[in-house]
Amino acid sequence: MDYLKGFRVARQDPEWTNKVVVGSVILLTSMFIPLIGQLALLGWQAMIMRRAVHGMDTPMPRLDFDFDYLGKLVGIGFKALIARFLWTLPLIVLIGVAVGCLYFGFIAIFVGGMAVAAEGGGEAGAAVGSIGAMCCMFGGYASIIVLSIVAQIPAAVASMRAELSDDLNQAMKFGEVLDFTKKNFGVLLKGTLLLGFVTWCLMMVGMLFCFVGMFPAAIMGMIAQGHFMSQVYQQHVANGGDRLPLAGTEVDAPRAPPVQPQPPQTF
Repeated sequence: MDYLKGFRVARQDPEWTNKVVVGSVILLTSMFIPLIGQLALLGWQAMIMRRAVHGMDTPMPRLDFDFDYLGKLVGIGFKALIARFLWTLPLIVLIGVAVGCLYFGFIAIFVGGMAVAAEGGGEAGAAVGSIGAMCCMFGGYASIIVLSIVAQIPAAVASMRAELSDDLNQAMKFGEVLDFTKKNFGVLLKGTLLLGFVTWCLMMVGMLFCFVGMFPAAIMGMIAQGHFMSQVYQQHVANGGDRLPLAGTEVDAPRAPPVQPQPPQTF
């Protein structure tokens, strides 16, 4: 598994700088017109993923200011966004409940320590209560971060299925999404952490250039993520996993009709 393949392959495209600049401008416009730019870039990432699965690493899909073309990318990206949202929604609810419990536990331990101090425990009782409350809070937040990272992996798999097939129903196949996640969990977790860290480092460097460099760094991170997920899918299929009905490598390309079995000939 070449986790950082996307960073290298992107630079093999003769027009990669122009595409990264256009993507950065689209991402920048999202600060003023929410969602539209992100959806177009999600659609572009889906096209990168499809082409990579078909062995077409370079050149990357076109990316320019053709609004008809961008509108079609928005449609593709919308399916990926819905898939990720539906799979993330239970996590959002769970985190909300966990945060509420953390605050309740923090207050209960802190008040308990104050009560012990008031009953004669002195400053030691108050200190124990305060330290216990802080440990509860930090430990709880660390657990939530770990849970969030782990729970995001099935959402990423569901989004990938929608992007590769251009079919939201593929993302809603609960058993197949979880089976894919289970069989490839180690690779998915390692790739998620590694790509997240590298992209974060690039964005920190980008901040040194009056924050402008953060946008190209984010675009490069999206390209790398698309290539990584395509490799995971190819590895899954090579190991006997289920195949998806892959969509075309071009936005306007029609889906290939399924092959119908021919009836046996009679003589």
